Amino acid sequence: MDSEPFIFSSSDRALQWVDLCSKALAAPREDVATMLANLCCFGSWDVMIYAIESLPPSSTDEELDLPGVVARLKHQMLVLTNEYGLDELLASFLLAHLSPTSNRQYKAFTAEDDPELTPQSRAAFHAVFSREEDGGGESGDGKIDVSVIPFMTHPDPYRCSVVMDLCGETSPPNWEWIFDRLGWDFDFCDEEHPDLDEPACLIFDDELGDVPIYFTGLYGPPLDCATLESDRANRLQRAMCVGDFLTYRQDCAGVALLLKRWPQAKQIGDQVFCHIGSAYERESNSWRDLLCNMRCTSISRLLELNKAVVDINAGHNAIADGHGHFLQLSSVSLSGIDPEDLEVLIEEGRITLVQSTHQDSGWTLQRYLIDGIDL
Repeated sequence: MDSEPFIFSSSDRALQWVDLCSKALAAPREDVATMLANLCCFGSWDVMIYAIESLPPSSTDEELDLPGVVARLKHQMLVLTNEYGLDELLASFLLAHLSPTSNRQYKAFTAEDDPELTPQSRAAFHAVFSREEDGGGESGDGKIDVSVIPFMTHPDPYRCSVVMDLCGETSPPNWEWIFDRLGWDFDFCDEEHPDLDEPACLIFDDELGDVPIYFTGLYGPPLDCATLESDRANRLQRAMCVGDFLTYRQDCAGVALLLKRWPQAKQIGDQVFCHIGSAYERESNSWRDLLCNMRCTSISRLLELNKAVVDINAGHNAIADGHGHFLQLSSVSLSGIDPEDLEVLIEEGRITLVQSTHQDSGWTLQRYLIDGIDL
């Protein structure tokens, strides 16, 4: 996970947070308790309480340098917006009043309050999305220069939603197990965290040559034309990849892959299909969403099998995932679990399958947790 687990100074303070937030959002206490556990990088309330009672408390925001606070805030914003569907202004408003990782006194608020960003939370929000290491509203001692706060533009929620979607982790190393099992000859680039418009690795294909592989934190079902038109984050991600591919990868193959953070599965009749991402083809200047199975022993084979697919939502026998073997491999690997450890984890009862089905399309996102915690 990107952030370290945060351990409260006491369970009473955690319970106070749950009570105030539950009243503010008019949400069940059980749901808010789980949300707080997720904000603190725990898989459940029970695990978080056990940690509070067993381990020393974590350093609060006031004890950290600015990069540490920004990393926490980024994680908290992602949890509130991506996992719980809060808009950016309400999420920032909540964190300004009920910061779980600060030692400040909690401030109650209600749904009737106007969720405008305070100067302090606006500055912190700006810091999260600023790519500048020097400047960008920061003074030399690592603290935010409050003199520039009046000149900061207010974040546009319409555009912030795109940024938040794209900020999700990609975890390229987790794909190594998948590439190995498929027999793909891969070479990861030197950058540990490549930018969104940079390939994280190259796959050498006997027929195609070097194929750049981009990764995205976005997830979701395959995109038809109507969905893509309204999905600003996916449009932006694809545009960035095309820009890099056409400008800097002219010596590479005529195709590039954009792989998603999690696999999507759909059962059609008695067959299972697994969606992993999309391919851009230079010659036709077009994207194609991809299905994959264990017979895709090369990228050229992957593309060849997908040619039989007229409608990805209908699948095709040629690319069906027999017995769900590829779905299992990708779900385990992309959850950060070595597939060789799966049988032992199942026997010990330590692994949990988590699924979420997209109601309109029927595609299901799935991943695994160990001991109820993200790896």
